[in-house]
Amino acid sequence: MANHFGDAFGRTFKLLTEKWLLFLYPLLGSIAGFFIVVPVAVIIGLVFFGPLVNNMMQVSDDEAARLLIQYLFSPGAAGAVVLVIFILLLIAVQAYFSGAINGVFRDAVEGLPLSVAEYFRNGLKYWFRVFAVMLVGAAIFGVPVILYLKFSIIKNLNILLQNPDSIVPSFVMGFIAFGLIMLVITLLYNLVTYFWLPSLIVGEHDFFGSLKESAKLGFKNILYLIALVVIQVLAYGILSMITNVRPNSGLLILLNIIANYIFNVYFGFYKFVWYDEMREKPNNIESGPDAGDIFV
Repeated sequence: MANHFGDAFGRTFKLLTEKWLLFLYPLLGSIAGFFIVVPVAVIIGLVFFGPLVNNMMQVSDDEAARLLIQYLFSPGAAGAVVLVIFILLLIAVQAYFSGAINGVFRDAVEGLPLSVAEYFRNGLKYWFRVFAVMLVGAAIFGVPVILYLKFSIIKNLNILLQNPDSIVPSFVMGFIAFGLIMLVITLLYNLVTYFWLPSLIVGEHDFFGSLKESAKLGFKNILYLIALVVIQVLAYGILSMITNVRPNSGLLILLNIIANYIFNVYFGFYKFVWYDEMREKPNNIESGPDAGDIFV
């Protein structure tokens, strides 16, 4: 089976030009999510951080920094419950709008009509699947980071605050080792899960079946995934360099934001197009060099 890595670039561009409304749906999700999350965050922040702010205003800056870190990583039972609920809320909202846009991507590659109503229906339809995927990611990355910050940062906090110029060898070595371990975990996770959502939503596999297929496709196409990373790094790097030519230029910053948004949509959609090109189609779907035209 051909990998269709290069062919998917052209088809992605073609579908995005024909179905340009795909660029508006992520923006719709961002705006809607903002009006959901921000009010809740403000309310929780006032309740959760209210006493902390009062205490911080009465101590020195160094002591305030120590209080903030300790409060975040040792919040007590009630505070821990509030933080967990807030984090789960953020993931749940993100999962809804991620399911919505990924459902739209599926409709686009399958030649189905796009609509705002279908966008929100997709959010409900795929919410639980995407939420489960995000919980796995949060557990894999969030738990080690929290434990490291709690038992390493706080442990050395007093020394660093008392003497900011001091270097704790064990802390530095631990930081480097932890960074390298997380880098390896990130690379393996992205390799195994790159096609997870397309397999769930387009392939309609179950939770573990889609993960298995994603891992199989990821390792099979590892060189192409590395090439894709290089392409993305170059694309975003060029944008960053252009902005740094005149960092105070509002126009360049605005153009950079727009270009980054377009790239995010393109590469997010590309994942679904590439998967659709590689997956085994039902027998009633034509195959051959022109098969992609049936999705237009």
